[in-house]
Amino acid sequence: MQLKSKLVLFLSSILVLTACGNPKHHTHQQSTNESENSLVPVQVKINIDPYQPKTNKPFIIQAKVTQNGHALNDADDVQFEIWKDGNRKHKKVKVEKAKKGVYSIQSTYSKAGNYHVISHVTARDMHTMPQKQFTIK
Repeated sequence: MQLKSKLVLFLSSILVLTACGNPKHHTHQQSTNESENSLVPVQVKINIDPYQPKTNKPFIIQAKVTQNGHALNDADDVQFEIWKDGNRKHKKVKVEKAKKGVYSIQSTYSKAGNYHVISHVTARDMHTMPQKQFTIK
């Protein structure tokens, strides 16, 4: 009788220990890591190329979108809001595709002066809107 009790206890212990190695536990851990990564803020860096555009010449406005050092090509929404100093009228341009985390548009302006651009980026349930000033000569 005592041998049966020890055998049942031994088999129960093995069952409990094997359950700890269950792949479902690892899936939960992976989900937890993904959740923690989603708490890392999305970073956006605006670049103007060339640095000082000239009137009536095309130039590129870029937003490089990253999270935890990795390029994001799957942002939900990326728009550039552009306006000239002193002008109340703002122009918004939606960007559809990214290449290596860089969302860009080509633009041309006929008036020299100081301009502003805000990149509105919604990605991974976060919204960020950095601003940059640039001068058209």
